[in-house]
Amino acid sequence: EIITVTRIGRVRRCWLLQVANYIVLTPLHLLRSIETASGNPDQKVFSKSEMRYLSSDRNVTNQAVMNFLVIRRSMAYVAVIFCSTYLFLAIGDVPRASESGQDWERSGKAIEIHGHVMTFDQFLSTSNLDRSVTRTDPQAWISYTTKIQMGMVGKIMSQMAFLNIFEAYLLAICQCLSCIALLYALKKWSKFSISKNAVLTGWFISTAAPFFATLVPTQLFIDWEVLRPVNAVYLSELLKFMGDVSDLASEKVTENCNVIIDLQKKGYADLATDKLEQLCTFLRSTPNKNVKCCPFYTLFEFDFRQVHDGCDQVDAYLHPGGGRAPKHKEALDYSAEFCRETVIPHIQDSIQWGLQLQDAFGLNHTSKMNLAATAGAVVQQLQQGVSLIFGLVNGLRGFNTIMPAALALAPALLRGALRVKVTAPGSTIPGMFVVVLPLLYCPMTWGLYHIAFQLMGDVWMLCGLLVMAYSPMIHLILGSRYSITRPLSDSAMSRFMAGVNKASMVVAIIG
Repeated sequence: EIITVTRIGRVRRCWLLQVANYIVLTPLHLLRSIETASGNPDQKVFSKSEMRYLSSDRNVTNQAVMNFLVIRRSMAYVAVIFCSTYLFLAIGDVPRASESGQDWERSGKAIEIHGHVMTFDQFLSTSNLDRSVTRTDPQAWISYTTKIQMGMVGKIMSQMAFLNIFEAYLLAICQCLSCIALLYALKKWSKFSISKNAVLTGWFISTAAPFFATLVPTQLFIDWEVLRPVNAVYLSELLKFMGDVSDLASEKVTENCNVIIDLQKKGYADLATDKLEQLCTFLRSTPNKNVKCCPFYTLFEFDFRQVHDGCDQVDAYLHPGGGRAPKHKEALDYSAEFCRETVIPHIQDSIQWGLQLQDAFGLNHTSKMNLAATAGAVVQQLQQGVSLIFGLVNGLRGFNTIMPAALALAPALLRGALRVKVTAPGSTIPGMFVVVLPLLYCPMTWGLYHIAFQLMGDVWMLCGLLVMAYSPMIHLILGSRYSITRPLSDSAMSRFMAGVNKASMVVAIIG
C-alpha cells in the first residue's frame, strides 16, 4: 500500500516498512483524522503518492472522493491505535477481576472467627478500637454494624467473581477481534466496500460484547441464604445491645420447673404452691395466641395457648372454688408433667421469646419477641442495604461498560454524515442526519454532565458543561439556515462548513 506523505526505503510491499511509516507519521494521521473537510473543492488533504495510487490502481479521479478516502484511512489508523490501547487495558482487567473476587471473599470472611460469625464481644476484642471503648458505647456498635455490613456485601459480591472474570475475558477477546477487523480495514483502506464491512464488523463486535455482558441476570446467581447466619447473629447481638433480659426470665422459669419436679419426686406437695404460682406468673406474661415471628425472618413459631391452658389447669387444682379444698398433689403432678413435656423442651427456642419480667420483679421490660420485632426491622434494612449496594455496583459496572459505546455512536455518525455531505453535496440523507442527531445526542450528554454538576455545584462549571453538551446544536442551527437537508452546491457547502468550523472553535474556547 502507498504511504501517507513520503516513503521509507524503496521496497513498496514490505509490511515492516509500512508499519514503521505509520508510526513515524502518527502525528500527521492524527491531524488528518480530525479534519472536517471545508467543502472547498480546491482543498487537498492527500499526498501525491496517495493521489497517484488512487488514480492509477483504483481509478479514483474525483478530488472530493480522494479526500474522503484518505481522511477515512487516517481515521482507521487512529481507531487502531485507540483500539489497541483499550485492548491492553481489557487484558489488564482480567487479573484485576480475579483479585477483586479474592478481595470480596476476604471481606466476607473478615466477619468470621473459626467459621462462625463474630459476636459483638469478639469484635471488641479483635478490633483496633480504643481500649476504653465498652460494649455499651454506641460508636463501637456502629463500627460493628459497618463491619458486618461490609462482610455481607463481600459474601454476596464474592459469588460474582466468576461472572466478573468471564466478562473480563469476553471483553478482552472481543476487543482483540475488533482490533483485527480494524487492521484489515486499514489494510484495505482504498477499497471502500471491503474496508467499510471490516469497520462495521469491528464496531459490532466491540459494541455487542458490553451489550451481552449487561444482559447477564446477576440476581439469579446469588445465594442469599449465605446471609441467614449473619442476620441471626447480628439480630441476637442487637437484642443484647438493646437490653434484652429474656435469658434471665428463661433461667427463672427453668429453675422453677426443676424445683417443681424435685418436689414431686420428694412428695412435698404442700410446699410447691408458691413455686407453681410463680411459674404461671412468668408463663402468663406470654401472648395467649399462636405467634410466628417475624415477617422478614422466621425466628420461631409457637402456640402459646397451650402454656396458658396448662396454667389454667394448675389454677383449677389450686383454687377449685365452691369451698372445696385445694388439690395440691394433683396440681404438683400436673405441673411437673407440664414442665417436662411442654415448658423445658421449648423454653430456649420458643417460650423465652414471649416472656416478660414486669410482673415477677416489678421491672417494665418488654419481651424478647417485641424487641425482635423492633430489632428485626433494623436487620431487614441492613440486608436491603446490602441488596441495594449489590444492585448499584452491578448497575454502575454495566453502565460503565455499555455507555462509552452508546455515547460514541452519535458524534461518530454526525462527523460521518458531514464528510459524506462534503463529498456528495447533492445528497439529502446525510443532511438529515446532521440536523436530527444533535436533538438525540445533546440531552443524553447533558444527563451525564448533570451528575458532575450536581456533585460540584459550581456555577462556572454549569455554564461550561452546558456549552459543551449542547455545542452540537450548532449543526442543527446552521444546517437549518443553509437547508442542508436539500441538495447543495459546492460553494454553499463550503460556506456551511466554514460557519460550522468557526462556531465550533468559538464554542470550544468558551466551554
